[in-house]
Amino acid sequence: ARTVLETHGPRGFCARAISSLAGISQGRLLQYFKSLDDVAFEAYAEWINEEFRIRGAAATGATPRERLANLLTCGYERDLNGPQVMRQISRYSWFWPVETEERFAVHADKVEGLIAAILAPLAPKAEPERLQMAAIGVLGIYMAVLRRSTVLGWTPSFASARATELCGPILDGLEAKG
Repeated sequence: ARTVLETHGPRGFCARAISSLAGISQGRLLQYFKSLDDVAFEAYAEWINEEFRIRGAAATGATPRERLANLLTCGYERDLNGPQVMRQISRYSWFWPVETEERFAVHADKVEGLIAAILAPLAPKAEPERLQMAAIGVLGIYMAVLRRSTVLGWTPSFASARATELCGPILDGLEAKG
């Protein structure tokens, strides 16, 4: 399913293409999944778990700002230059039904946790809710810049610089309030 999404995009994502590539019948495919949305979600979940490991390893640096900038850079390089699946998902996710969005929230929670861990040294006495809200803000900026990048053709380095700049006030606020 992931290969079909990567090569054909959402318009070419159909039971016939997936089952043909997998060497099974369409009926057999739909025995294991309730719908094509479920198949797409599993393909995305596999990909995002792999990406989470890669991006977590990239979040290195001497300061929280450097770690966050490296995480953003890795993300944009992989999302904008990598498999078509993320470019397609970021473009069409505005149209997902609520149930699909709720399932993807599990993965967003993992990324928010990683971002909150990066931000924690900026405000060592901050309550967890404050760090979580800051992480949600950073993730929101990341996704907004990603969507804009896919539409406008921004390079990963430009997208990363723009997102880092937009995240500045969040980081400044954490440092100011400690």
